[in-house]
Amino acid sequence: MIPIIKEEKPDAIKVLMVEDSEDDAHFMKEILLDSDPSGFQVIHTDKLSKALKQKSNELHASRKSFHNIVEKSIDGIIVLDTSGVIHYANSAAISQLRLQPENIIGSKFGCPIIKDEATEIDVIHKNGKTGTAEMRVIDTVWQGEKASLALLRDVTERKRTEEIIKASLDEKVILLKEIHHRVKNNLQIICSLLHLQSKYIEDSDSLKMFEDSQNRIRSMAMVHENLYDSKDFAKVDFMNYIKSLALSLYQSYRVDPMSIELKANVEGIFMGIDLAIPCGLIINELVSNALKHAFPPSRREKGHIEIEMHQDGDNEIELIVGDDGVGMPKGLDLKKTESLGLQLVNVLVEGQLQGKVKLDNGKGTKFQIKFRS
Repeated sequence: MIPIIKEEKPDAIKVLMVEDSEDDAHFMKEILLDSDPSGFQVIHTDKLSKALKQKSNELHASRKSFHNIVEKSIDGIIVLDTSGVIHYANSAAISQLRLQPENIIGSKFGCPIIKDEATEIDVIHKNGKTGTAEMRVIDTVWQGEKASLALLRDVTERKRTEEIIKASLDEKVILLKEIHHRVKNNLQIICSLLHLQSKYIEDSDSLKMFEDSQNRIRSMAMVHENLYDSKDFAKVDFMNYIKSLALSLYQSYRVDPMSIELKANVEGIFMGIDLAIPCGLIINELVSNALKHAFPPSRREKGHIEIEMHQDGDNEIELIVGDDGVGMPKGLDLKKTESLGLQLVNVLVEGQLQGKVKLDNGKGTKFQIKFRS
């Protein structure tokens, strides 16, 4: 706001006011009394003096309030010029950096200035111990010049808490690995005991039952083995699990992989132990059944077993296990079958997975199982 003085009197000034901003216009409305035909406005000097004094008091109060807020902040606040010289530092910053208040203004800031990202610097607490502060630097303006604003937040306690949590987490990880390792070992011991006991069995049907039981237990042990070797103890990588399970079944039934080929398409499927164990048992039963019955010795052409598993957007998982063998008897009812393996499949799907199973016996055998993850 630029006043152009035209005439002065003892108690008034006649001026022409030129507005530079909205603040100027607001100020003029407070102090102008009237105007003459020439466009000049009359201001009484006493009113102008009072208005200027009021503005000065308001400005002083605003600066004092701002200063109190900044000084009471628990975060350090430092204003630096473009060359890194300190122009202002609040009490928290002076305390954190252990600097002398009378020497800090005008001194060079000793830490690297990295803008737009957090960096960590060492600070000294009142007890003399070293701590850590997180520093962020942003652009600002100080007394009309470009400057930088450094914000220091003491994160010593947070880092100490993070270290305690990490140590506790590492301890739990070791404990979980040990649990999965021991469960796997115990299940393998049971398999070994069944294997030793089976050597004294002469009846072929009883011997097959023992072998099937060993494979079922081994399929559960492999889940724990997979979790033990995994970085994520909550999820089983089902592709790796199926490869291990299939290899074990082929070895158990002495099947040549060249005569019966297994194809698995389960990329990107991970599931928790509550789903992995029943799914593993189901795959164990269906693949075992195919290896034992789908491809009789009289068949000359190469056989195929396929395992597919995919998940849709509604968190529904579909598991398909099929083969191009001789197929199941026509009219087979899974709920009334006398096969222990198929009974187990039905119980696991409906009881453990809360899902549904469908048998397609058109060409070979195909089991379609759907359940929610």
